[in-house]
Parts: sequence; structure tokens; C-alpha cells
Amino acid sequence: MSMKSPTRMHSINRSAREQDQQTIDFQVEGFKEVRSVVLSRVGHILYNLDPTTKQKADMLLSVALEIEAQMDNRFIVIRSPLQMFNHFSIPIEVYINENNSKRKIGVVEPGKRFPVPLYVAHTQDLFVKPEGEYKLCTKAIAWKELIALKKQGKKYVSYSCDWKEEGFTPFCFNAITEMDKLRYVKGSSIQSPKYIIHLHPPVMLRNLLPYPIYFTLAGTDKEVCVEKAGQASLLHVVMGKTMLWMTIKDYMNMDWQGEMTMRETLKTPLSQWGFRGARQGQDNVWLEVGVWADYSSGYLDMAIYSPYWLVNKTEQTLRYRLPLLMKGSGSEVIEHAADTKEPILFSYPSKKSTPGKNKTTITMQICDSEWSDKFSLDTVGSSGFITCSGKGQNYNIGVKNQFSNFGLTKIIVFTPEYLLVNHSEHDIVCRESGGTDHLQYDVPTGQCIPFWPVDHTNQRTLVVKLKGQKQFSEPFLFTDPHTTVLKMEEVGGITAETQLTETAKVVAIHGFKQGNFTVKLVNTTDYEVKYNQQGVNDESSLGPNECILYTWQVPTKDRQLVLKVADKTLKNDLVKDGIGEIKITTNKKAKLYWVSFLDGRQRVLLFTEDIVIATKAQQAGELEQVSLELNLSLEGVGLSMVNNYTRTEVAYIGITSSGIIWQAKQRRRFRDLAGGQVQQIEAEYQKYEAEQQLDKNAPPAIYKAGNMEMDFENLVMYNPKRHHIKRTHHPGVWAQVRTSPHQFQFHLKTHRIQMDNQTKTPIFSTVLAPIPPPKSVATENALKPMIEMSLLMGYAEHSNVQQIKIFQVLIQEMHVKLDQGFLSNFIHYLQPDTEIEGKEVELLEDDIEVVTSPLIKAEAVQAALSMDRNYYDNFHLSPLKIHVSFSLADTGAEAAADESGFQTRKKPGMKLGKNAVNLLLQSVGVTLTNVDDVVFRLGYFERRCKFYSQPQLTLELTKHYSNQAVKQLYVLVLGLDVIGNPFGFVQGMGAGIKDLFYEPYQGAVQGPEEFAEGVALGMRSLFGHAVGGAAGAVSRITGTLGKGLAALTMDDDYKRKRQQAINRQPKTLQEGFARGGKGLVMGFVEGVSGVVTKPVQGVKKEGAKGFFKGMGKGLAGIVAKPTGGVVDFASSTFEGIRRATEVSTEVKKLRPARFLHPDNVVRPYVLYEATGNALLQEIDKGKFALTDDYVDHLQVMKDCVIVLTDRRVIYLVKQDVLGGWNVAWQHPWKELKEPPVLTDKGIQVIPKEQEQPVKRGPLGRPLKIANLMKGKGPQGKVVLIADKDRERGRRFAAKMQETYAKALKIIQ
Repeated sequence: MSMKSPTRMHSINRSAREQDQQTIDFQVEGFKEVRSVVLSRVGHILYNLDPTTKQKADMLLSVALEIEAQMDNRFIVIRSPLQMFNHFSIPIEVYINENNSKRKIGVVEPGKRFPVPLYVAHTQDLFVKPEGEYKLCTKAIAWKELIALKKQGKKYVSYSCDWKEEGFTPFCFNAITEMDKLRYVKGSSIQSPKYIIHLHPPVMLRNLLPYPIYFTLAGTDKEVCVEKAGQASLLHVVMGKTMLWMTIKDYMNMDWQGEMTMRETLKTPLSQWGFRGARQGQDNVWLEVGVWADYSSGYLDMAIYSPYWLVNKTEQTLRYRLPLLMKGSGSEVIEHAADTKEPILFSYPSKKSTPGKNKTTITMQICDSEWSDKFSLDTVGSSGFITCSGKGQNYNIGVKNQFSNFGLTKIIVFTPEYLLVNHSEHDIVCRESGGTDHLQYDVPTGQCIPFWPVDHTNQRTLVVKLKGQKQFSEPFLFTDPHTTVLKMEEVGGITAETQLTETAKVVAIHGFKQGNFTVKLVNTTDYEVKYNQQGVNDESSLGPNECILYTWQVPTKDRQLVLKVADKTLKNDLVKDGIGEIKITTNKKAKLYWVSFLDGRQRVLLFTEDIVIATKAQQAGELEQVSLELNLSLEGVGLSMVNNYTRTEVAYIGITSSGIIWQAKQRRRFRDLAGGQVQQIEAEYQKYEAEQQLDKNAPPAIYKAGNMEMDFENLVMYNPKRHHIKRTHHPGVWAQVRTSPHQFQFHLKTHRIQMDNQTKTPIFSTVLAPIPPPKSVATENALKPMIEMSLLMGYAEHSNVQQIKIFQVLIQEMHVKLDQGFLSNFIHYLQPDTEIEGKEVELLEDDIEVVTSPLIKAEAVQAALSMDRNYYDNFHLSPLKIHVSFSLADTGAEAAADESGFQTRKKPGMKLGKNAVNLLLQSVGVTLTNVDDVVFRLGYFERRCKFYSQPQLTLELTKHYSNQAVKQLYVLVLGLDVIGNPFGFVQGMGAGIKDLFYEPYQGAVQGPEEFAEGVALGMRSLFGHAVGGAAGAVSRITGTLGKGLAALTMDDDYKRKRQQAINRQPKTLQEGFARGGKGLVMGFVEGVSGVVTKPVQGVKKEGAKGFFKGMGKGLAGIVAKPTGGVVDFASSTFEGIRRATEVSTEVKKLRPARFLHPDNVVRPYVLYEATGNALLQEIDKGKFALTDDYVDHLQVMKDCVIVLTDRRVIYLVKQDVLGGWNVAWQHPWKELKEPPVLTDKGIQVIPKEQEQPVKRGPLGRPLKIANLMKGKGPQGKVVLIADKDRERGRRFAAKMQETYAKALKIIQ
């Protein structure tokens, strides 16, 4: 393609106001100049070229323009509409026929696009071959033929290139056609080659095993190695004929052979492939690996993986077998040697391998033990212990189940229950203290080894000594969490610590460090202090002005320190700060004080006669004056998540402020009044404001509301108690930071967080929002923020240990509603495809590290070894109550196909990732369907007076919440949408009982005086739950049947419209009946009419084949649609009943979805544009939104709106009963006789055709537009504009004229 430079080009460095005027002119040699190409809208545009000579007039040629925007720049590419993309790793040469020979016209580099020359693209077929000694492909690549075959349902066409010599395998490839995404076509695109021809290998092979694989194709003598996480293109495959031989070498000291014929009927997405291995004295050992296959991109994309990796870290021999095979031969037992560092590739037999169906379990054996109870390998995310009973010893084995990074393999890690870790500077020896004949464990410094206890009593203890020494330490427990300092004469002492996790119990031995002793006793009095451990008779004394380091004399006994001063006895557990007075009976004037405090990690117990010293030690930082105070107050915060490539706002996260509240001054602080009082006072205040407007000099008056009396002039409440009051509100975010030399304070309040699903036709419009309490409870309680956090932290000058005196987090009840379409868009937004590519090796190496890492690298061990610890006086996270809903429908996802049925191509990583999500959902144990309002209740997390490192605290939190979440997974089974939601029904009926056990506890965390409020919540919610629960369950049952019947129609358009109708849930009982009635009528209408319309649509789309498919859809719909209408009528009616009795209020979206202009540039949010675009999306269930771009709209009366798009003008009338909008009339711009004009009466629109059919409503009555439309004759239609809206009408008419002119310019 030859092209002259543009004759004229306007500057592109203009302000945003001038952007609409940016244009470019260009000319292709031999054709007339193309003028005024607007650059403000990005995308691909197709232009028909007008030839300058008559010789070329008989052929219509087109050219494509690519306009891209980056920041404030525009990048323009002018090219042929036909392109070729090379997906091979070698260059591809392109040829054409010329004078009975082949002429090379270009080379397509690997991973690049090649624009086919303009004239060639329209007139000739293409021939290709790879670089090298290959012949040209045996048949030509003709884009018209490819399109015709694709419309018939054939996704790809196979080609081959023979080697120049006989006897060699040909080079094979698939050609897949993708339609170019054209934003606009100027002229005709019917005969234009507006396509991308993708050249793919027939098979793409990926290796997701932890071993290299080797393969050989029939007809080739070369063995190809595919490394771990590698991939290979199979270039010499003829589907259905070529045999593939594969070898896994040196797995379990054997080579494994498998063979498969490459065919199009390979089971998708998951299947298994058998391999045979040979072992001395035993033939045909069988191994099955998993095969993931996908044909959606026009070639076979397959990955070899193992469904399970079994990892043995017990340092003992393990054996596995299936329970169904227990009576079989020994060959059915898989042995896992103790010294094996590689995983066992395990799979269930093929018939049992489908996730979510026919779950099969295994049993295991360790050493000479009995076989364990059976357990499942499919519960991803779970962990626990498996017991194998032996002779005189029981083995407890920790099991952790996790997904691999690719999501296809479950990694099962087996570890000992107990681990011994030596974190000291000396080699140590440990043994159980039950007898001298017990096995001793040598633990070198810096090592971690398994420990298998023999003693199984409740009080199991260990003793430890330095290697080479004779004397063992005092026994200490290894079954309960604790930290104990043990006396060790040679080195002064060592620290033994036990930490419990879900998969291991870690016993760590640390070296002694200064400041780590149990307590430091300091006596500055003139009295002797005697001390001993509770239950130990060995008493010691501490003289005046002496200090000593003390640890527990018998670590296994009660940890209470008994102290005797003069004639007084006191006890202290040495875990928390405190202060107390000791009165001496013999000397009434003498007073002693004890104080317990932390000095770094060292607990100090001080005895003194000076109260000043005692109080300063106890309140070292609490009496300090604040040196810095920062306050942050934000009315609201909004985060808009926009995918500008797809012109979609995915989600909007908003933090909003409260409404008006009233506060009363109590004890020098203003405190919120209860919700009921706020409503009453605000109502009286509005009366006061109205009276002030009428008479500003009116004398002050007392306003009464219930038992309250207020003077708004002076803002004073007189009854029931006298308080100063004020009218205010809570900001969306309020935070306060206060610091002093030894303290840090942080207080955060977030009033309300809401996350909206902004995608088109969402199942749930709101993803995350708090659930307000019932009105009866809100009336009696003050408004609470959704999230509140309070932190008070102290720190010493000479220590790195921080003392967290208070850390409290309170989170209110909330709902989370997700659908698969939103999840797909959200994941695609957060993780673009480019981030996945090239990281396969790194991801697989991370999985292999799980297998090969030593025990000391385990998460639980690393947490135990972390020595940077902080002290937590009070760490409290409130209970979580989350209502979860999930839908498998994906109507909110971006459309995957264009109007012609050409599927949008996705990268392999996306397909594999989507499969992983589905596999994860299936691993719950059943095939997941819709989940509706399932309640998860996670209890509070609290720790008091404990030392924790950051990894330890994280591990504790994870353990706490994951345990509860796994235990509550049963609600997914009862909450499934298969038979409605019986759990929701039962939970609703029993909520009065359940709430009594939950809400009062939440109130107790907030303060004892609020305990009764929780009781009130439980009692008052009973009626609403009983009636609403019954109606809601029936609604969900009928809704499930409706979805099944909609699927039976096989009509995607019907299913889409039905879902959009369901999304607009009835707000009242009357609306529920009305909408159900409309669905009932339309079900019969669409069912009968579909018998005629569906075959006609099928003929237009697929010819004769489409006729019969359409006939099938029509016949299925004539039964399913009316029946579905009946079911939807029942569902809508019951939904109306449920909402009428529902206690909680409906959550509305914070704002309409952002409108993105056609140029894909993200601009500041404009509510007016977003509202108009949302209206366009709603019109006729999104019919016009599929083809038109919103321009402007104008509300001319309360229930009438005129909407402008780039293609038409639409007049809408609001429906009274059913809600929504009806199209009274609409005209494409090309059907108007002249531009719209503003007259004395309103905006005049004159169509070319004067006679228009009368639009009627659903009940057959004419729509009420007669009073708005005048002049059905030559004057056309006049949209009446009121005098007060004259200026708005003038601007709108000017916009109509501008849009009309642009549309005609493009059409011409």
C-alpha cells in the first residue's frame, strides 16, 4: 500500500474544549482524498476509498484507521483492513500468485502482525510457509472462505506445508479468523476484508509437572524436552491421525511411557492420561496424570499436570491406598519413602476424578502402624491431624491442603504433629520425662527435627540438656502454649516455648538473653520479702535493697508467685501490669507498695515505700502531656475503578458521611442521642426553621417532642435533663493521632463503606454495604460507625519492645453480594493478561519450593523463631457477621462476542485462570450453584497480656478465622439455590433465638450498659424474620424453577431480558403483582411469536442450518416461555410479599455508573451524563445501548424525557404502574427531514415520514403523550418546553442540531 502524506493536519496540542475539532485529511495513491477524519474518538474506523480513475471504479476498496490515545497525544495508523498474526516462534513467509508463479510479499515475524497490502487484501488469496526448507501450503488462504466456514460453525481451517524432500512430516497450522473491532464504518463493510487471520500451531503443549517431560510425534525422529513450566508448539500434528508418545523420566527411579492420538474429541476441560512404568520384578506399574484441554481459541491448548502432589516431610515412610482397594494386592499401595524429596504424583482412578462428583477418599499408614481412617484430599484450604495407631505408640500427622499457583493441582503436605527446633547457640538433647529409657533426640543448633512422643497422658512433658552434659532441666509441658525460662547451670538458663498451629505443634529452645527472665524481683524497702511458687514448699527470701532474677521452680505446676512481706501474703501471676498497697499490721504508719510493670521484655516486680516511685513506674507514659495532635476529617471518599479499554466502570467504592444527628453535652463531651430522639428533635427543628422564615423576630419558644423540651434559639434541652445540644453530622472518615515521648494514640471512625457493581445488567447492584439494625433498635440506640478502631501504644526509650495497651476494632454487620460476571471483570481489572505471561516458571518454582523446603522453613516454625515481639495488654477484634450471596450468572461480564458471532479471543493464561476459579468452587464438595443470603458468623478474637511477634500474631489470626470459616462451610450446602434457600427460611424462623446468643455479646464488647440493647434486637426481629423468611424461601424456590425454564428456551436474548427484569426487584406488594402479571403475559406472547421469529432470525444468521436451529428454539420456547412466565409471576409476587415484611431497608447505589466518552479518555465524573447514560442502558432493556453512544438528555416534564444519541433521538414516557420507561417515538438522524429547531412552543422534530403508529401501553391504552405532541401534519412533532426551562431548551436544541450535523456528515 502506497500512501501520500496528508495534505493538511490540524494541531493536536489543543485544549480539551477544542478536541472535538481535531481532524486529519489523508490520501491513498490512486484514490481521492479522505477529509475531516475526527481524532477525538479512539478506535478502528473503516473508510471506503473513492478511485480517481474509471478503471478502478468496478472494485470497492477500503482502508482502516487505528486511532489510539495516550495522555494528550493521538497515534494514527493507516493500513489495509486485512492483517495476519503469527503465533509461531519462527517467521512465516507470505506469497501471492503472479504471472503463474508465486511472489513473496512479506514476512510475518514471531508474535507480530502483518498488514496485507491493500490491493492484495481485496483481490487475491494468500499462500504461506515457514522459513526454511518447506514448500508453500497446499491450499490458499482465502478470507472469504474462512468467514463462510466460520458462520457454519467451523472455528478454524487446517493447512499443511510439505518438506521439500519426500518422507518427512509436513508443517501444520490452523488459521483462525477474528473480526476487527470497528468503532465506525464510513460506507459499506460487507465486501471489506476487515479481519485478522491468526496462524496457530495445531497443538500447544504446557508442562505443569515438577519434572521435565519428553515427547515424540509420529513421523519424526526427534525427542523434544519440555522443561518444568515450559511449553512447546506441536508443529507436525494432523488431528485425528498423529500419535504422540510422551515420557516422564526418572520419576520414582523409573521411566514412564504414555501414548495418545491427537484428536478433536479429547475431553474438556479435565481428563486423565495413563502412563506405564517398569520396575524390577514388577511390570506395568500404572500412573495417571491430568490433562487440561481447551479448543475455544481454534487450536488444542493442553496442559499436563498432576491432580495431587503428596509431600512427605515426616522423615518416616508413608503408604497410601484407596479404601475401595483395601482388599487388593500390595501393588495398589503407594509407598512414599522417608528420604524422598520429590512429591508423589497422585490421582484417583479416572472414573472417580471429577471434582465435586463421586468424592473418593484415601487412607494412610506410617512405619508399622495401622491404616488411618479415610480422609478426603479435595478440601482445599483445610488442615488438621490424621491419627495412625501403632503398637504402643500413636502417630499424629499434620495435613495441610493448598492449591498450586496454576489452580489445577492440590498440594497435600504431611508433617509431624510435633517439631523440635534449636534456636540456641548450643547443641541440645531432648527426651520425654516419663522415663530414662525414652528415645533421646539430638537437635543441632539451627536445626528442626520431627518428634514422635510415646507418652500419651494428659500431662506430657519434655526435659532438655546441653549436649555432653549430664543434668537435664526441669520438665516442661509440650502440649500447651507457653514460654518458660529453665535453669541451666552451664549457661545460666534457656527458654522453652511451645506454639500450637493447625498442622504442627512447635517446641522451640532459645538461648538465654538478658531481660528475658520470668521476673526480676526488686526490694527497695526495709522489710524482707519471702517468695515461692504456688504449691512448692521451697521458699526463698529477698533482703532489703536487693534484687534477683526468678523463674518458675516447677514449670508444670500452678504459675502463681506467693509473696510474704511482714505479716501480709499476696499472689501474682506475673503476666499483667498492676499496683497495690501493703498495710503492715505491726506498724500502722508504714505503707508498702508493690508495682508490676514491663522493662522491655523483662517483667519487674518492685516493692517500695515511696508512692511516687510506684505510680511513676506504673504510669510511666500515661501522665505525659500530648506533644502532637493531628485530626483528619473527610466528608466522603470515592474510588472509581475504570477499565478504559472496555469503556466500563467496574466498581465504585464510596465512604459516605451520616445524615443529620443531634448531640447532648454530657460530662464535658457531646455524645450522640438515640436515633428516635434525633428524629423527633429534627422534626421540631424543621418547624422552628419554618417559623423563623415567616417571622425572624418571633420570641424564643419551647418545642416539645415526646418527653423532651428544647430551646432551639439557645440550643438547650430542658427535659428530661438539662443539656446543651447541637446539630451536626459524622464525617465519612474521622481519624485522630496523638503522640507524646512514650505514647502513641490512634482513633479511626469510618461511618459507612459501600461498594457498587457498576457493570451493565448486574445481578447484584451493591457488592458490599453495612446492614442497618432494625428500626426499633435504631430508635433506641445512637448511630454507630461501620468500622471503628482504637489503638494506644506505649514504648520505652531503651527498648524495642512496644506495649500495645489497647487495640480494638469494631466492625458492624454487612452483606457481600457477588456474581461471576462481576468477579471476572474485577479480576481482569486488577490483573491484566500481560502480568501473567512469562511468569510460569517462577510460579511453578514457588510450588516446588513448598515441596523441597526443610521443616525449619515452615510457617509455624518461622513464627516461633521470630524474636522481635511486642506485648499486648488488650487485643480485641469484634465478631464478624457477614451475609453472603453469590450468583453463577455472568450477565454483568463484558460481552465475549460481537454482533456477527465472532468470539473475542482470550489469552491462554486467562482461560487457565478461569478454570482454576471453577475448580476452586467445585472443591467445596458439591457443584456450587447460587447462594442466597447465607450468614457467616465469626466469633471475636481476643488476646490479653501476651507477647507476640508479628508472624505469630498473623498465624493466630489466620488460624482463628480459617477454623471458623471452614466449620461454617456447611451453610453453603443448605444455602444453595437448588431448592430455594431452606437455610434462610429456617434461620429466619429461628433468628429470635440465634440473635439472643449473638447480639448481646456484641453489646457487651461495647460496654455493659448496652447489653440490654442486644436483647431488644433479638426480641423485636422475630416477627419480621418469620413472615419474611417464609415468603423469601418460596420466592427463591420459584426463582430457581424460572431460571431452569429460561435455560430450556435456548434463547439468549430472552434470558438476558428476563434477567434485566429480575434485577429491578419489586419494592412494594403492588409492584410485585404488576410485574409478575406483565411477565406472565409476555411469556405467552414471546412463546407463540418465537415459533415464527426464531426460524427467520436463524436463516439470516446461519442459512438453512439456522432455520432448523431457530425452529427448535421456537418449539422449545412455546412450552418453556409461558411456563416460565407463570413461575416468574409467582416468584415476583412472593418477592413483593417478602420486601413488604422485610425489616431492613433497601440499599441503593451511591451514584450511576460513570459515562466514558467514545475516545476512552477518563474524565472527571459528571452526574448529569451518568444519569443520561444509565437511562439509555435501561431503555427497551438496553436495545439502543448496544449500538448507540449517549450524547445528551433533557427532562421536559415530570415523567417525560428526550434522549440524544449519536444515531437517533428518543422520546420516553414514564410508566405509572410497572415503573421503567416506554419509548413513545424514536427517529434515527437520517430519517429527519431537517435539523430540529426551537420554536415558540418547544423543540420541533420533523421526520420524513409523517404518519406514525399510535404507541400503546401494556394494557392496550394509548400512552399519555397527546398533551405533549402537537401538529401531526406537516409541522411534525413538537416537544413542549415550559417558559422556566426556555434557556435549557435552547442549549439542548443547539446540541441536537450539532449532533444531527455530525451524524449526516458521517453518513455522507
